[in-house]
Amino acid sequence: KLTLVAWGDDLGRYTFGEAKIAHRFCRTCGIHPFAEDTSESGERSAYVNINCLTGLDPSTLSIFDFDGRSA
Repeated sequence: KLTLVAWGDDLGRYTFGEAKIAHRFCRTCGIHPFAEDTSESGERSAYVNINCLTGLDPSTLSIFDFDGRSA
């Protein structure tokens, strides 16, 4: 579950293509912390930029390839 500590006017939103995913960005620095999606069945998902998380070292994570275009 994604819980936002702060929202406010500093967080912008953009979409592209079919506009199915709402990409959020900081209006001050431009960082892309997360994106939101709602499936056709109504299930909500969030995609988090792990580089924005405090206390997480990305080099400790297992990485695997995923062909999202073919999914």
